[in-house]
Amino acid sequence: MTGSVSSRFQHLSECHRQQPSDAPAVSKSIFYSTVLLFLKTAFTYASTVDSEAFASTNIGHSTSLLLLEDLNAKLKSKKHKHKHKKLRLDENDIPLDSDSSDDPGLSSIPANLKVNKSYGITPELIENFETGIDCWKLLYANEYFEKDLNWLLHRWKADTWQWLTSFQTDMMIFKVKLFWSFYK
Repeated sequence: MTGSVSSRFQHLSECHRQQPSDAPAVSKSIFYSTVLLFLKTAFTYASTVDSEAFASTNIGHSTSLLLLEDLNAKLKSKKHKHKHKKLRLDENDIPLDSDSSDDPGLSSIPANLKVNKSYGITPELIENFETGIDCWKLLYANEYFEKDLNWLLHRWKADTWQWLTSFQTDMMIFKVKLFWSFYK
């Protein structure tokens, strides 16, 4: 399948929702496709954000990057009693649709990530990050997928992969900040 990583994930997610419960072959193909997409997006994100740790991969960045989310933008998108009090998006804000939260009520709120274009953070980088999170959620939403993924990661000694640890750390920071932005 060709297209953006988010469209690939949407296709996998749709196949997962529509699969019959008695189709283990379909389930395995969805599992392995999701694992591959997760590894691709997580590695692309982590190697771009921390290019010094991945100097041998020749990504092309000479400095490490920082991805910041404008958590106030979440509040901007809620309906306000007084529209004139609503915060405005800055010119560097890129509104993106994301399903990268665990709270179903938050999934319809677009993420607004601050992008410092001078460092080379692109919408593709953000898309890789969000798709990686979505793949992770899909893999851990099914007990069989979770068991198989944990077995693979253990067998591959993934705990020694710096890029995976970096991605998981950023993912947890993103989720915690997202959580606290709504429950303050």
